[in-house]
Parts: sequence; structure tokens; C-alpha cells
Amino acid sequence: MTTHTSTAKNPRSAPERFAHLGGFDLTEVAGKVLPYTGTHPDHVLAELTVHVGRLDDLFSQVESHQAVDRYLAEAGEWEERLDRYAVLHTMDLAVGSKAQPTRWPGWVPSDPNLSKRPLRPLELALSSLIARSSIGRTVLVAVAMAGADSVELAAILPSALSVHERRITGEIALPGGRPRAPDGLNSAPRRPGPTPPRYRMAALPSWSLPAVQERLDGASFYADVPLLYTGRSTSPEKIQSSLLMNLNAILRMAGLSGDPTVSPLSIRNGAALARYRETGNIEEVDTMLGYGDLNLTQRHIGLRPGLVKRKR
Repeated sequence: MTTHTSTAKNPRSAPERFAHLGGFDLTEVAGKVLPYTGTHPDHVLAELTVHVGRLDDLFSQVESHQAVDRYLAEAGEWEERLDRYAVLHTMDLAVGSKAQPTRWPGWVPSDPNLSKRPLRPLELALSSLIARSSIGRTVLVAVAMAGADSVELAAILPSALSVHERRITGEIALPGGRPRAPDGLNSAPRRPGPTPPRYRMAALPSWSLPAVQERLDGASFYADVPLLYTGRSTSPEKIQSSLLMNLNAILRMAGLSGDPTVSPLSIRNGAALARYRETGNIEEVDTMLGYGDLNLTQRHIGLRPGLVKRKR
């Protein structure tokens, strides 16, 4: 296992960053605050609640700094350590702390060939919670979680939203599949068959719909301007760069800026992995991502290519 050293100037240690949580009844905070955000699916909220119960126990037993240290030291594999940091950041946000996040300590997979990983469920829920800090971030993360990659994010217009009498239905039209995938991963040559559709319909997360509606109300539905970008540039490259910077800012606030296995694409891939775990249907996830290549889809959601076969 390798480590990644943060380049941040004098970052506070995790115990220093989160010791103030010992002054709260975290179980009550988790039970009253987070369910109303809608950003945490029930199974993720249940997992977080178990963690919070353990945190409360530790804070009642030892001094706050020691409690945080012990909580992190209990983690086994790197995945569990990531989950515990996500819990700490989530509770920090839930109790209203304005402190800047600490970078991750850098626990990364030992496989150097691993592509950028999908966010884990607790990380994805935390990123969604952070995104709710503004309408723009909410809509951006929501469309990414619906399956749009960075190129598609920059190209989506207000007219991509499915609307009935000026009220959104919760669906959005995303561009169809492409022969080359993001991050330089090449898909296999397409087999002979029907031409992929020019767009695919995707579902927006339910917690994002009020913000998406507000963004639409403030825009011209037929305007030839990006839905997710409010700057002055008309350059597709600059628009894409700006949106990626916004996604990176959300990852930074989630404490993930020091993790070299994470990129803005991790948000989309984390949502796709959650869809696969929910449905068990890799073809549905492939449609969500728009690849038309099951092996490529599996690689992007962290599964071994060829592990899941097309249903006959």
C-alpha cells in the first residue's frame, strides 16, 4: 500500500479538525438534519447512523482529540478509512462548522493501473450535501449524477430538461454514446448494429429538483446557452474547464483533494455504481453512461471488465 503526501501548508490533523464534534449529540444531529436534505439514501443514512453511534460512544469515553484518533485508528482497509473521513466531514457540515476541510491522508489502492475510482456511497452523499450550498452546484452535481461526463456537462442546454407546462418532470436528455471514453480509456470497436440514439433520457436525483426548477425559471428555456454555466465565455473548452473546477471545489470541500484516485468523473461514476448496486443491471448502467460498451462501463464503476455479461 502506498501513501500520498499532502502539499497543503500546515494542514491541521484530523483530531484537531474534528475535535469540536464532541460537543454535540451527533446521533440527534444525524437523525434530525440529514434525513431532510434528501441527499442520503436510506441505506447510506443507516450506515452513517451506525458510525455516528460509535463516534458518540468514543466522545463519551475519552477526550475529544483522542476520540477522533481512535475512531480513525479502528479502520481496517483503506476503503473503511475513506468512509470514516466521509462520516467526520458530513457531521462537521451538519453541525454548521465553517472550517476549511483537511486533505485526505492519502491511503490509495496498491494497483497502479487502477483508473480514477468512483466515489463511495458515503462520499457521494457528502458531495451531494455540499452541493446544496448553491443552486449552481446543486444542478451541476445532479446532472453529473444523472450520467453526464465533462464534455456533456458543457454542452447541455435548458431545452434538455423534460418539462410539462414549465415544470420539470425529473428527466433530462443527455447526448448519446461515443467511441472514445473520458480519461483516455478507449472502448472496444462497436459491433455491427443499430446506430446509438442521439440522446439518452436520464433521471435527476430527487433532492436536486427544486434547485433545477429554480435554475430553469431563471433561464430562457429555448436559449442557446449552457444550462450549467453562467459565465461570459462561449468557448466549449473554457466552459468545460470552469465546470470541472466547480466539481473539483466540491471534492476539495469533501476533503478529497489529496486523494490521487479521485477526479470530477468520480462523482458520476459513483452514482453509476450506486445504480448498479441497486438494480444489478449493467446494461441499464451502460445506457446511463452512454458508452455502448459493457466492459468500459464496468471499468468506470470499479468492476473488473468482463465480470458482468450482457443479459440474453
